[in-house]
This record gives sequence, structure tokens and C-alpha cells, in this order.
Amino acid sequence: MDDALYVKACMKMMDLYCHFRGRWLIMGKEITNQIKDRYNEGNVMSHLRGEYSFGVYAGPYSTKFLTVDVDIDDPAVVRKVIDTIEEMGIPRDMIYVSFSGRKGYHVEIFFRDYVYNNVAMKFYWAMIDRAGLDPKKVEFRPTDGQAIKLPLGIHQKTGNRCWFVDRETLEPIESFDPIFSIEKVDQEYFNELVRRITKEYVSEAYEEISKQKETGARKKTKVCYDSLTVTRIGTRHNLQAKVAARARMDGLDYDEIVKAQMDWYAAQDKSKIASTYDEVMLDAERLADWAMKNVSVKNVIVKQEEHREASPIRIAKQAVPYILRAPTRTGRLVMFLLFIFSVKYEEVRMSIKTIAEFVGVTSAVVCNVISRMESEGLLEKRKTFNKYNKIAVLQGTNVYRVPGLKKFRSPDSKYLNADFYDITEYVTKDNLRDLYFRTLAAICKPEYLERHLTKPELVECERRVDACGDAGAVADAGGAEGILCIQ
Repeated sequence: MDDALYVKACMKMMDLYCHFRGRWLIMGKEITNQIKDRYNEGNVMSHLRGEYSFGVYAGPYSTKFLTVDVDIDDPAVVRKVIDTIEEMGIPRDMIYVSFSGRKGYHVEIFFRDYVYNNVAMKFYWAMIDRAGLDPKKVEFRPTDGQAIKLPLGIHQKTGNRCWFVDRETLEPIESFDPIFSIEKVDQEYFNELVRRITKEYVSEAYEEISKQKETGARKKTKVCYDSLTVTRIGTRHNLQAKVAARARMDGLDYDEIVKAQMDWYAAQDKSKIASTYDEVMLDAERLADWAMKNVSVKNVIVKQEEHREASPIRIAKQAVPYILRAPTRTGRLVMFLLFIFSVKYEEVRMSIKTIAEFVGVTSAVVCNVISRMESEGLLEKRKTFNKYNKIAVLQGTNVYRVPGLKKFRSPDSKYLNADFYDITEYVTKDNLRDLYFRTLAAICKPEYLERHLTKPELVECERRVDACGDAGAVADAGGAEGILCIQ
């Protein structure tokens, strides 16, 4: 083949595929190696001449092309990928297919400018979802950790050249000509396409979350936004922050706060708002995070009857061995926290992050102790919502349930100071540990606690023995008019 044609094809491939040059993949007949060094046109020329196969990685943040690696010899799957990408908005004549050299195919689209990896990944997952394909057999490439072999080289094991193929018949086009006629998709067009797709999935995701919360969640006060109407440009963000704060004050969790803001935005006059939907959505997530960290829940009691119904949190003696059975000091404190809420509500809805903040440890530590408590049957956990097909990532709170108190016997009467302890004050991050030790010291005698607690925990309990009083005083400790409040 003419050297000039190799050079021309090499320069075109550098333009189409080569973005991040700090690492590349060399595939020979016997071995495949990752080369952590910069490559150049000479490496691509060696690929075209068949000396070895050459693979490229995406950059840490962006890519110049998107490959759907169909790793099975099934023309029907290839055509399904092509048809679905076209249905999603990419013109058919801008979708290119090449033979992998062995059994599969690479379906590719190219971009005029760099596209963020996460944007390309969302497009891929939307395609997988619409086409109903197996992501283990139809894979996304390239990433910053997984390379993709370039076309037009020679497969080192089969000796087949990886020609581009006709997208309709999948017959090989045994020429370098197709690479010179490749058209690139406009970056802004692609980004807008993915924004629209993501918006559709977000809407569906929120509908799913709403249905779950309507069927399983406790009733919460409806947030009133009558006074929070956008009347002039430039005021949207401040009003949206007030919506987030009010939603949190009424006891809504992260996902509900985000949804409350987006519902509010949907009812506003869009001519008075300069921000795009995506900008409002991004602010909604940030403000929900801010509200969860900085705004206290306020259970507003309007009627006197409701005020009288507010009751203290009663921790019974049967709960003590259950709490003390939890692994590690942190695990016992986590179990105590969940018990407090499970007394008030049958199910406890709380995120890992919130639990970690109450207990004063990292989320990773909480995840570990909760997993251990699940495996030992002390706790049941389910997720109300996690990821929606990896396109719209929405993290929901977990739902915890204590299976029952019959698994362990309550302490013998000789070890008891009281049959229960009533928590009558607001439970906060600052007083949780104090309430935990005070409850143990109030219900149990020291000789029982010595068998289950560590020395530091025992010291904490001893400090509170005098404050707890005798069993009769403890039994009468409840009855305050406050109700449980997360701060």
C-alpha cells in the first residue's frame, strides 16, 4: 500500500481518536501491555502497518469519541445499537461501525470538540436501557482505565484487518476510504441531547420516588410557597433557598427537598427566570445538601389536641440486650439511635450520612457496622431509591426496621434499676451520646453493663448513675410535652 496513504490515514486517526496521550495499549500476538508513556504518529503508523495493535484511553475527564464495543458475534445486536443511537438523536450517517478483527464490532460516534466522560457515559446507559441490552456484552469505551483498539489495523491473533463495515449490511469495506469521510457530531448538540435525555429520566425517577413515599412514608406537613413567587429576574436563587429551608423544617429528607424545589420551579413564570432547567436542578441538589446540614426540623404543633398527643420516647428493658448485642461501641450507639426513631415510627428513614453525623464518625464506619448488624439479623435495611439506570443518579434515604425484641431475653430483675426509661428532651447530635449512657445507667445495674460494655463506656455510665435516680424515679421520668426533633 502507498506510504502516502498510510500517512494520510495516520493523521486522520490522530485527529479522530487521539486525545489523552500519556498512556496507551500495545497488543501483540502473545501479550498485551499498557505503556505509561506518550505515544506519537509513529505508533499509529505501526498499528496501520500491522506491526502491533494500538489502543487509546480517554482522558481523565473527557474524550473525542464514543465507542459501543459489541463483544459478541450477533449482527442483530449491532443493528439494535445503531437503530437506538439514531432514535436518540444522532443522525444515522454519523454512526460508524468497524470490525474488531475477531467476532465483535465497534459502533462509534465522533465529536468536534471534547465531551466530558460522564456525559458520554449517560448517553451510553440511556442507549442500553432503551435497547434492553446486556452492558456486560455491549460495553462503553474508552474510559480513563479501559482502552479501545483502533480500527484499520491487523488483529494480532486472527490476522484479520479491522475494516470499517457497511452499517446496513455489516459487510467489510476493504479500503481506507471510509475514515476520510467521517463526520463529527457537534459538541453542544450532543450535550443538549444528553441533558434532554437525563431530564426525562430524572422526571421518571422523581415519579417513582413520589409513589414510594406516598405508599410507605409518614405524613408530613405540606410546604406552603404562596409567598415565594418569582416576580423579577435575579431573585430565583434566594427564593429557591427559602423553599429548601422550609421543606427541611417540615421534616423532608434530601430527595424530597430536591423535588419540592423542582415542583416550585415548575409553577413559576419562566420569563422571570434566566437560569436553565439544568442550572436550577444543580442548585436544587446543592441547596438540599445545605438544608440537610444547616436547617433544623421543626414539627409545628397547631392544635392543642396534637400537643397533648406528643409523647416521650420510651426505651424498654427488652431493648437493652438488643442494643448491647450490636458489634463495637459505634454499632451500639447506631442501634440506640435507630431504636429511638423506631419507637416513634415503625420504619426509620435515615441516610448513612445523617447517622454518621449523629454518631460522630465517618460514613464508612457506619456502613461497616450496619452491614454487620444486618448479617447478624439485628437490623433490616432496604433502599427507597438508589440509581436510576446510571443516567440520573439520585441517592435516597435508607429504610431501617428492627425485626423484633424477642430474639434476646431482657435482663433478669436483679440486674435492673427500672423497666423502662423515657426520653423527654429533643434528640440532637450533641446529646445523643449522653442520652445513650443515661438510658443504660437508668435501666441496668453496673454488674450487668460490665459484661457488655468496654471500660470507657462503663466510665461514661458511672457518671450518670446519680442523675438517673432509683427505679421509681426513672419510671416517672417521662411525660414532657416536647416531641422528637432532629436538629
